[in-house]
Amino acid sequence: GRLIAELPLLRVPARGTESFDAEARVPRGIVKDAAATKFFTVACVQRRGFSGAQRCERADGRTTVLPTFAGGRSLGDPLFPQVGNRGYEVSHYDLAIDYDPGDGTPGDHAFLPGTSTTIDARASRNLSQFSLDFQRFDVSRVTVDGDPARFRYAGTEPLGDPAVVTQLKKLVVTPAEPVRRGAQMQVKVDYTGTPREMTDADESIEGWIQACYTPTGGSRTCDGSFTVNEPNGAQTIFPSNNYPAEKATFDTAITVPSDKTAFGAGELVGGAPVANGDGTSTWSWTEDDPIPTYLTSATVGDFTYEESAFVEAETGEELDVYTGVDSTATPDRLLLIQSRFAEIPTVTNYLTTNLFGAYPFDSTGGVADRTDNVFYALENATKPHYAGGNSNPSVGSSTQVHELAHQWMGDSVSPRDWLVIGFNEGWATFAELEYAFDNSGGPDPATFADDYYEDPETDWSLAPADLDGDPANLFAAPTYDRTAAMLQYLREILGDEEFFAFAERIAQEYAYSTISWQQFIDEAVGASGFGAEQSAQLEEFFEQWLYGEVQPTLTPEDFAG
Repeated sequence: GRLIAELPLLRVPARGTESFDAEARVPRGIVKDAAATKFFTVACVQRRGFSGAQRCERADGRTTVLPTFAGGRSLGDPLFPQVGNRGYEVSHYDLAIDYDPGDGTPGDHAFLPGTSTTIDARASRNLSQFSLDFQRFDVSRVTVDGDPARFRYAGTEPLGDPAVVTQLKKLVVTPAEPVRRGAQMQVKVDYTGTPREMTDADESIEGWIQACYTPTGGSRTCDGSFTVNEPNGAQTIFPSNNYPAEKATFDTAITVPSDKTAFGAGELVGGAPVANGDGTSTWSWTEDDPIPTYLTSATVGDFTYEESAFVEAETGEELDVYTGVDSTATPDRLLLIQSRFAEIPTVTNYLTTNLFGAYPFDSTGGVADRTDNVFYALENATKPHYAGGNSNPSVGSSTQVHELAHQWMGDSVSPRDWLVIGFNEGWATFAELEYAFDNSGGPDPATFADDYYEDPETDWSLAPADLDGDPANLFAAPTYDRTAAMLQYLREILGDEEFFAFAERIAQEYAYSTISWQQFIDEAVGASGFGAEQSAQLEEFFEQWLYGEVQPTLTPEDFAG
């Protein structure tokens, strides 16, 4: 036998008894297999207080030992090791946000009491502690399965230049009792405070962004929020396991003044917001297909809000369409954006029948806001978000095709880690090119690929599946253009019939899940039907186009015949 831990002294009256639970920390590795190791408890007493001889007896029964784990505050992402926790898997988030948009002054807005996030998860290890990715709020209470838990904030390893880039935080939770491996747990976090956007390594902003603009001759004014969360912005809104492979379903209830509109992922519960009788209304949205945390929505503001529906060509199912255009849009701009949104059924059915197969969600739409400091669009699940600019909201036709294509590639089939971002963007860029060529006289995707390959100005030094290990390169040009050119060349290698069957197979077989670059390569090689020699050559093609830092030497001509 071996003594592995001594527990604190317990005072017991003479001829008395006392029951107890005890926790002991032991060096890692001493107990390699708790289930196969026999443990016993030995209790010792001293006669005459603390000075007499000890008398010890071993308990008759075997002692149960539950080795526990502190959760591991990273999922090991190659670009963002700061995010994720390997101790649990989330299945569902229930967000309840009570939001005061303030008086229109920049900085005057807040999450009010009643704001909370409830998380349904399964412990993948015995957990004595775990962490949630969450920026600083005033957290008033955390419970695990209804019991109060201890909590504290902790930092993570530095990300970029701390003087410029927002540093990621963890909310560390210690439940009252360890959570056993395989057990379901429900975690609730109550919090208030001012949500703040975060600045990324490329110095763009994301997260809960206060939606502001400066009218001509006026002062900067704000009407609510614009939420775009790629890659890490979700943790400016709610606590989570904030990693693209950790997908979950969502319920999002946002309480706002009754003259505001609030958007979440999925479908509007009950078909309308619920008036609370106090000048506020609650907009409740539900998304019952798993999505990554970075693709959720919680946008609030003054919008021209519309609902419609159409029949999806592949399945015959009716899809709801939810759209919002910032209410300050000029009349001509409002009509233009509404005409863009009217194209959603046409674009969706084109992508369904020509590229990806059945649409993966139960609704679609778009949100066109007026924000002066975002400068990009994002494929929020079921409702792509378009930032517009200082003078007007805007939605570009090709941009809308790009973001709708993401509903399959990125939202439904999501990247296994952040180095697979080029999978999302390559497919969306390819779909954008293909749609323009077929419908509006855009350039042939083959011409695009050849021009990219032959242009002496093309920078080949940044590999899209490596990105120099620098998160500032996440949205660099090769993430979009090089991967799109690679897909077009793959099309020419496989032929149209095999390529488009391959695209649909990826979209359908990996739906609601994730994909790695190696899985993508394996699927493409399998789709080729090549023998061993040409299969090896195709694998080398992907190695050059995804991982190479010089111009690839393999093109479709090398596979001819």
